[in-house]
Amino acid sequence: MNVKNEKGQNVDWWFIYKLPKHVGSKDNDGGRYLYYDEKSTKLELSDLALTKNEGALYETLEEIFGKDKDQGYIVYNDENPDGDGDQQKRGHCKGILCFNKTKDTGIMLLHSVPRFPFKGELTLPDKELTYGQTFLCIELSGYDVIEDIAAQMLTQQNPEVNVKDSVLPKNIGKTEALYKLYHESDIEESKKPSTVKFKSKKGKDFQLVAKSKVWNDDFWIDLVAPTLKVDMDVESWRRGPVTPSKDKESPDEILDVINIDLAPIGLKDYTWKYTQDHAKWGVSVKKDEKKGKWVCVADINCMISQEKRGGGGICFKEPKLHDNLLSIISQTKEEK
Repeated sequence: MNVKNEKGQNVDWWFIYKLPKHVGSKDNDGGRYLYYDEKSTKLELSDLALTKNEGALYETLEEIFGKDKDQGYIVYNDENPDGDGDQQKRGHCKGILCFNKTKDTGIMLLHSVPRFPFKGELTLPDKELTYGQTFLCIELSGYDVIEDIAAQMLTQQNPEVNVKDSVLPKNIGKTEALYKLYHESDIEESKKPSTVKFKSKKGKDFQLVAKSKVWNDDFWIDLVAPTLKVDMDVESWRRGPVTPSKDKESPDEILDVINIDLAPIGLKDYTWKYTQDHAKWGVSVKKDEKKGKWVCVADINCMISQEKRGGGGICFKEPKLHDNLLSIISQTKEEK
């Protein structure tokens, strides 16, 4: 079980930014995407498509939904493929935890796509091609990291587990966090947020920052920015009242992204507005570069309504990816 790159080769981690439908060309059916992994020198437009049986997402999902009897996976999404709709009382979170206790391995895939995936679904469905989306996939240093993440989910994110499309092997004990998460038992939402610091298989540092609905404050302004001690620009889904860029709870500032333009990374006429984007990512601003070139990929938005939802995001330092993402932000909400 390994994270796979565009060519199906093993890789430590990757980041995908799906473009909104028709961006760059009318022929773009919503499957085009930007790709970056540990070996990349810049964020680049892939020649492949998320609608076809090819590329890093396809290859990695094929690994996740493998047939090893000791391999399990928990698929969670607040908008499930079975049509239950948005679970407002549960966490606003989407992803997959894949694990093999016997082989001491694990993979985490955090993404922003509603109603995805079914078990065995390896490409994006037609209904999810309209908007921009983000994916971050990491091969973890061991099974214990997956347990730490599952334990955090029981107290913070409270995800809607898609049980019928998940698999729990027989060797997962009843006292383990993964067992409780799969069965949605012993969930006690915390009044305080938490951070799980972990390493990828090759030793890269990541932080999973998460909050519960009980905490009842903004994820980006009141948690992520103060945790990293930086101001940030954030792209997220925004419909309805939005949180002020700065509030009394936090000394740090968040500016919402208004427009994206890929010209700085060599892609002319690839532009879109935040209303076309369901992605959830943030980067530390230029004036705070000395504090670290942080990239955060999340599953929760910067909106007042999201204060009453659990959710999380993975933050890490990656200078080249950071610079590329910061450069394509052509307007934030406070710029004229």
